[in-house]
Amino acid sequence: MFQYFDKIVKGTEREDSLIIIQNLKSMIGTNFSFLNYYKEIPVSYDAKLVNVDNEMAEFEVHEYQAKVITLEHKALIRAHEKFSFREDMIGEAFYVNAARKKVILCNFGYAKIRSDMRRFVRVVLDRSLEAEMIVAEDIIKGSIKDISLGGASISVMSKEQLPPGLDINVFLKLPDIANGSVHEVGVTATVIKVVGTKPPITVFWNSTRKNTPSSRYPIISTSAKSKSSKSSKSKHCNPASSRCPLCRHFLAAVLYFCAALPCHPVGMVCSVFLTY
Repeated sequence: MFQYFDKIVKGTEREDSLIIIQNLKSMIGTNFSFLNYYKEIPVSYDAKLVNVDNEMAEFEVHEYQAKVITLEHKALIRAHEKFSFREDMIGEAFYVNAARKKVILCNFGYAKIRSDMRRFVRVVLDRSLEAEMIVAEDIIKGSIKDISLGGASISVMSKEQLPPGLDINVFLKLPDIANGSVHEVGVTATVIKVVGTKPPITVFWNSTRKNTPSSRYPIISTSAKSKSSKSSKSKHCNPASSRCPLCRHFLAAVLYFCAALPCHPVGMVCSVFLTY
């Protein structure tokens, strides 16, 4: 399970909570930045502190934030410059009402947000995405579990040919939502780590720009290039650019596979994912 923060205890949990509450009491009316994750998609909106009473803090929040807090039963709050401490905070959900955009948090503690170290948003897929890894003369088939513009994790039945550090060529079968077709897109990648001893094995890899030897498939040296392309030259592109037609296929496929909040599925993903 994706763990995007570490809890920090400076005194005792009770003492830490009281210190945070004391700081919050002097900041009623202030906006704070909340952070939650839905299927590894970050959901972060400002929340206004409206009241502090009985070691609980009431916030006015965005509807999407309230929905995810309902699922996670907690919320991260980024450190505020006016606090007497510099750590981020976490609070447990005591009461959540998405319709009224109201959240009451309690049992506060300090936290260190780890997800900020990620370069790209990584998204858990609800629908399977087929992939083939070219290793030497063999083709290893698997299914993508989660994906980002910089890498992915894939489930395979054996790890014998996939040691960490190995450069591989991966082909993803990405659906084109507009016309219902499937595009096969290749990436050069490096195996980062392999998790598990029994099938299915999870292989983590990051995309790379290194040139790789040719094989029975056309090999590319950048983030995305279609097998059906008429050009024989490798073109470097910015994976985050929506102007690149291949990247648009990639982004469209991610939006198609991502499960977003029921109230506004596509808009929710776009607002977070396409900014990278």
